[in-house]
Amino acid sequence: MMPTADVANKITGEKLPLTLGHEVSGRIITEPTSPRLKKGMGVIVDPRFLCNQCRPCHIGKEQGCTGFSYVGVHGSGGLAHYIAVNESQLLVVPENVPLDCAALVEPLTVALHAVKVSGMKDFADKDVLITGGGPVGYAIIFSLRAYGAKRIFVSEPTKTRREQTSKLVEAVIDPRTEHVGDRCRKLTNGKGVDIAFDCAGIQPGLEAAAEALDHSGIIVNVAIWEKPVGFQLPAVGGQGCN
Repeated sequence: MMPTADVANKITGEKLPLTLGHEVSGRIITEPTSPRLKKGMGVIVDPRFLCNQCRPCHIGKEQGCTGFSYVGVHGSGGLAHYIAVNESQLLVVPENVPLDCAALVEPLTVALHAVKVSGMKDFADKDVLITGGGPVGYAIIFSLRAYGAKRIFVSEPTKTRREQTSKLVEAVIDPRTEHVGDRCRKLTNGKGVDIAFDCAGIQPGLEAAAEALDHSGIIVNVAIWEKPVGFQLPAVGGQGCN
């Protein structure tokens, strides 16, 4: 639950205003009680606050926690000079990893998980579309390359993000001036993409991803949606359902 100035989050007990920042790395300044941790250690913070009461929590599917909250949104975050978290939320950073790089573990974990849950084992002969070229979309590009993906396309309306991702992928599409589905079919000899990762979380992005798919293609939702999702099934593949 999002806290307000009057109502606290049920798990954190905090109200607005809050300090932002959920991708957190730092060093321990208070002597910990856990034998695995020492003062001065570099660590990253698992930003999740779990209710530990709902069924997903009880069956080991914490990502589905019905009371899911996290550092920097539902409780004070890492843009503060100091932050207090439970020792169980701390993961030790190897000494050869700079802390500014370690802070990227959270978005990289989101991206790698999205690629894994797609169910595809081999991306070498697959055409992939990413809608949304922000930090998570960027991280998915690197995850896909690690899995052997050879052809990646990105749909992104922002000029700066298009320029950044263009150095890493085979094609970048501006959805404001191009039809994403038509461009993807042109890039794939009329087939369409095999899989799309929605990192935009907006209706036009989801519709473009669905319309760009080949028959029996897969969409993986990565974004957090603020509004209910609308999905027109006959639009998948741009040619209706067979």
